[in-house]
Amino acid sequence: MTADSDALLRAYEQMPYEDLAVAETHVDVLATAARLAGIDAASVGDCRVLEIGCASGNNLLPMAEALPASRFVGIDLAPSQVAAGEATIARLGLENLTLRAGSIVDLPLEGEGGLGEFDYILCHGVYSWVPEVVRRRILEICRRCLAMRGVAYISYNTYPGWHHKEALRRMMAFHVAPLRAGRPGVDGSPVRQCEQARALIEMLAAATHKPDSGWGRSLKERSEELAQHVPSYIFHDYLEAYNAPCYFSEFVAELGKERLQYLGAAGGATALDDLRPEAREVLGPLRADRIRLEQYIDFVTGQTFRRSLITHAGVPLARVATAAAMKGLLVRALVPPTVAPPDDAALRDPAYEMEFTGSDARLVTGNLLYKATLMALHRRRPRPLEFEALHAATEEILGAPVDADELAQVIERCWRGRLASVHSWLDAALPDASATDRPRARAAARVQAERKMPVANLRHELVSLDAFDLMMLPLLDGTRDRDALAAAMTERLDANGVGPRENGQLIEDPARVRELVARSVEESLRSLTVSEVLCS
Repeated sequence: MTADSDALLRAYEQMPYEDLAVAETHVDVLATAARLAGIDAASVGDCRVLEIGCASGNNLLPMAEALPASRFVGIDLAPSQVAAGEATIARLGLENLTLRAGSIVDLPLEGEGGLGEFDYILCHGVYSWVPEVVRRRILEICRRCLAMRGVAYISYNTYPGWHHKEALRRMMAFHVAPLRAGRPGVDGSPVRQCEQARALIEMLAAATHKPDSGWGRSLKERSEELAQHVPSYIFHDYLEAYNAPCYFSEFVAELGKERLQYLGAAGGATALDDLRPEAREVLGPLRADRIRLEQYIDFVTGQTFRRSLITHAGVPLARVATAAAMKGLLVRALVPPTVAPPDDAALRDPAYEMEFTGSDARLVTGNLLYKATLMALHRRRPRPLEFEALHAATEEILGAPVDADELAQVIERCWRGRLASVHSWLDAALPDASATDRPRARAAARVQAERKMPVANLRHELVSLDAFDLMMLPLLDGTRDRDALAAAMTERLDANGVGPRENGQLIEDPARVRELVARSVEESLRSLTVSEVLCS
């Protein structure tokens, strides 16, 4: 292990990074992007997955539990985090997930004890935060260990947006330097450094000479942003020795040196159609040069972070989705109509415009195929439709044949615009809590709730749960009916002194307590169903 690796290890042992599930790294995201690009990627249900920088494995655990026929391997520099992950793996009884401690620079790639070949490689929150020799090794592993039809995911900090943040990073380093000097009696712990770094930016935002200037507004925005982040984020992004952002085009150039190529953005990225009309007009002529176009979009948006999907150079990539590529894929609605149409005849009227609005997407259109597609998906929500079934549904709505390739392109644009999601695989059927006698959540989710961690749902997304949900979730192992859940929750609430209250006073009448707890259990089950935490 090198001196650089020793320094990194000390930093992560002192302040472990928050280890959570990352939705964009789910192998379904990678497999679906590959399928849409015309790559016959490995089946999600039977694949080999490597994660570089896995920490204690909380990103891999839900996938390994949901995909028992697939094999997962995680590598992390910190032995303490790997040991914690191994304890959880043993507790859950997972036989398809292995964690290894060590530097990827030292690990053999082939032969006995080597990493071997993988269909999917994940590397989240590592590339920008390690020395150059490790960054080169990450790309080398992608070249040498990724199957020919495989896909890798790498996230990294980007310019131009990080130019603003680098100024803060250098000011923070100056401010906490006395804490790092190792003076007797001075608390130089990572937690203390983070407190002082955050306090510095808060002070600068409040005291800036010209609050309405670009600099003043930037300080205010960064101060508000840092207030939302946990100390581990601040420490590793702003105070750690290594943070090497790059321009997107520079990252693509590095891929080329290892005979790799850029496939696309995981989970979608800002597209030309998302920009203001003035920007679309200026950048429109660059459509033929995808890399150059995406770099200019980063310039316009001030991009600070990217999640890129990668495959081998020479693998042909389709730039337009086709019906052949869509065959068998599952499509789900993400946005509902603001107002339901009076009937299907309105969907066949070009003059009848509809609005579809979600948390981060909006579409107003009179286009017949867009309206028919999104309404067919909405009527099925939250369940998906296979492409073939969606094709039939749009033809039924419109009362006319629909070109399958045209539908595929509409679906792809809805996917990129976050109006719909596309999947090569979805987890267990999403049950109706009211119809489930003995509700069950996956073991990984129960452990996360028990540890008061953010919980990953069946789609690998982190969900916001209230205190009652988190307290009940560990009980949902499929052995308890509603009466048993209510009884167990009554005991838990009583033990924690948080039983039902009326007018600020704890309720002592046992019958009233049982009634209110049973009602809360039912409400919680509905919430966990909507959040897609329960499984069949």
